[in-house]
Amino acid sequence: MILITAFCPVAQGAFAESPAMIILEVKGDRGAEFSGDCSLQRGRGPEKRYRISGRVPAKYWLPAGVVRCSLEKANLNSRLLAILSKDGEVLLRQKGAPPLRWISVFSGSDKAKARGAASGARPLWQ
Repeated sequence: MILITAFCPVAQGAFAESPAMIILEVKGDRGAEFSGDCSLQRGRGPEKRYRISGRVPAKYWLPAGVVRCSLEKANLNSRLLAILSKDGEVLLRQKGAPPLRWISVFSGSDKAKARGAASGARPLWQ
């Protein structure tokens, strides 16, 4: 389990006002490697983009109201499952089965529903 502390300034501006956390879990073939990026947005502030990488199973606590991530499997034959949750509620489950390389997930917002996709090429909506 990983807490991404670089994402979480303590008691500064909007971060101090809203302690929202979205959890990204990556499951699937044990030991499968992945990397990618996540864009986090707090309130009305700008999106900030961060690189992530790891091995299955992995869990990231992301201090944001809206999260958008794209994950790339290191091995095309690996199976990954990305799960986004908030306040104990699962927002989205997205599978990435062979031969698709990319998994994209979006937590949703007050204006849009959570959504995800698996694709062979890097997604454009990142």
